[in-house]
Amino acid sequence: MSSRSRETGGVAPDINGQNWYWGPGNRWSYLHTRRIFPSADVQRGDGPVVKPDPAPREIDGISFVDPVSKAPMTIAQMYAATDTDALLVLKGLS
Repeated sequence: MSSRSRETGGVAPDINGQNWYWGPGNRWSYLHTRRIFPSADVQRGDGPVVKPDPAPREIDGISFVDPVSKAPMTIAQMYAATDTDALLVLKGLS
């Protein structure tokens, strides 16, 4: 990804529908998904807003099987391997 793309928000020529999900271009892609895929604004509706009760936990050591490589990995390893900045887990919101 060129610095011009980051600074101006211009379409990065090396990011497309086939590689938008993978790092390091995924940072740009999530901010500019509309430039890659058709999209529409979705209104939240008239119902009440449910405010989550934050309960931060240390999850870096949780392990799972990578769906692509089928190798075991931890959340910390996944962050590094996929250029992931954050992970949000929601439980019990209705």
